[in-house]
Amino acid sequence: TRVAPNEKYIQTWDELAWSLRQLLHLQNCHSLEVCKVKSLFRKWFHTELSETVFGHQCLSKLLSDPHLTDDFELESLYGNRYMLKLRDGGGVAEETAGAAGGGGA
Repeated sequence: TRVAPNEKYIQTWDELAWSLRQLLHLQNCHSLEVCKVKSLFRKWFHTELSETVFGHQCLSKLLSDPHLTDDFELESLYGNRYMLKLRDGGGVAEETAGAAGGGGA
């Protein structure tokens, strides 16, 4: 997905990881269907998620990028579907540091 001029979009890996963690918490679940991720970004953050900004051609490749694999895992399901999950303990230290005023995004 390309970003239009003057359009708000996710620009950094830290911003992307933080936003994905928030979505998982907001949805009150342990996983998200990848096909719904972009619409959830628009709904909750009023911003676009563009895989091409991060050098990828598809969302599943973006979400399985090494920048994210410490905190998230992408599970491949039947029918070419994918689920994004927060790894056990993934991002907990960062969230705690951020809440204590030591965040680094």
